[in-house]
Amino acid sequence: MNVSEAQSILGVSSTASSGEIKTAFKKKAAKLHPDVNKAENAEDEFKKLNEAFQLLTNPPAPPMGVYSDPIFTQEFFTGFQTVFGKSSNNIKARISISLEEAVKGTKKDISFTRSARCSKCKQGLVVENKQTKTCSHCRGSGTAKETYSAKVTIPPRFIGGALCLNKQGDYIHIFNIHTDAFVFVTIEKDPSGELIVENGAVLSILKLTLLEALKGCNKKVKTILGQRTLKIPGPVHNGDKVVSQGLGLAKNKSHTFLINIVYPDNLDGIINFLEGSEEQDGYIDNESKE
Repeated sequence: MNVSEAQSILGVSSTASSGEIKTAFKKKAAKLHPDVNKAENAEDEFKKLNEAFQLLTNPPAPPMGVYSDPIFTQEFFTGFQTVFGKSSNNIKARISISLEEAVKGTKKDISFTRSARCSKCKQGLVVENKQTKTCSHCRGSGTAKETYSAKVTIPPRFIGGALCLNKQGDYIHIFNIHTDAFVFVTIEKDPSGELIVENGAVLSILKLTLLEALKGCNKKVKTILGQRTLKIPGPVHNGDKVVSQGLGLAKNKSHTFLINIVYPDNLDGIINFLEGSEEQDGYIDNESKE
């Protein structure tokens, strides 16, 4: 690719200033970037656009009015990835909340470091003695680090994951916007150990006496929403599951109760009763036959 072809791809004249080249590149890049343009040739066109921009801003022998600006080039692609959610830098804080807070919802105060607009310059440039110079405070990036405080609202029945702080992330001076910031929230285990939460669903062990398992019963159980009465249809077996819809941490998830039958310490009476029942029903041990 030669200079003339590069100028044609960017749509600029041979006398275009560096600012005009940057502006043309930003407009075309925002339309051709594969993350936003789903055309089959978008990636190839974007590569050509980038090659043209590199040639005009970093030529072997720079023409008049055109200069290399590596800070802009690096920040443009970093900023583009951040704006379109491709950068891990979007996650600004990680917090944990209790299971009770996840159920009821809560608010948390957080703080994190972000890039903000440099207060000493305008887009990385300052005017001193009628001369435009690169800002020494931000070294021409147009941004400076700051500690930012925010309040995160956790909605009720939150199952964990990332929450978005709209337009409260890093400042990208070439787009003149703040990106979205994300806070990653994890949920602590139930302090009692009775409730196990996974992917918004809840699991717990439900102990039943042998009589309750055989006859069925109405049993008081612990859920994320407090005490509830659960109807157990009899008979149930050890390891059976009783599922209650809508009682998961997520509203569309369930609470599964795993049946654990607790047998009485003295089983002699039950064994004698069962053996007697078998004899009455005609079940006789082979060794007793003559």
